[in-house]
Amino acid sequence: MLDTREVNLTLDFCLRVGELLLSSGAGAADVAATMQLVSRHLGLRNADIDVTFTSLSMSHQPTPRTRRSWPPGWSSSAPSTTST
Repeated sequence: MLDTREVNLTLDFCLRVGELLLSSGAGAADVAATMQLVSRHLGLRNADIDVTFTSLSMSHQPTPRTRRSWPPGWSSSAPSTTST
């Protein structure tokens, strides 16, 4: 999991890459796909990217850590069935 500084650096880098590509004439879909690939490679999953002709925007909402809780008396494996 990335810390806040790494997330901010990744977002900044991806936006700079997108700006370079867009100013060089790349299409909006190509810019968004490249930014998505770069962010995933750097460990940032589920980034939201919006590219228009006049703006670039990128955000990230970390997924919460979930902990599976089992009802009392249950284990993490499926309950066993026994035949009599």
